[in-house]
Amino acid sequence: TTIGGLSDFKTFVVGALSERAESELVTGGETSRNYFRIAAMMPVGKSEFHVNYGTVDHRLDAELDDDGANQLTLGYNYNITKETKVYAFFTTVNNDDNGNYAGFANPANVVGVDMRSIAVGVRHNF
Repeated sequence: TTIGGLSDFKTFVVGALSERAESELVTGGETSRNYFRIAAMMPVGKSEFHVNYGTVDHRLDAELDDDGANQLTLGYNYNITKETKVYAFFTTVNNDDNGNYAGFANPANVVGVDMRSIAVGVRHNF
């Protein structure tokens, strides 16, 4: 079950998402996940300032505890034209002791490892 929404107040935009997922595993066990995210963006001229926070709590067979994570992203966009923008952002993922999120940065799948990343780029819409 997922519910989300977004409001554009012209001077800022705010959105939120909440999700509850439950499923049965092929091994016969069960897993569940609670996920929540809130995001905000404030445009100032050609600039956009972004903040995004999310948290997840994952349960596998109700045996493994402390396996969630929290994520924070801070971002900046500069709109050169309507089609082209440059951007930069910083993201941190703080895994709980048994959490394993942001696997792209953790190819060995080591649990409990926190992740940090910085990105810069150019986006052009044709």
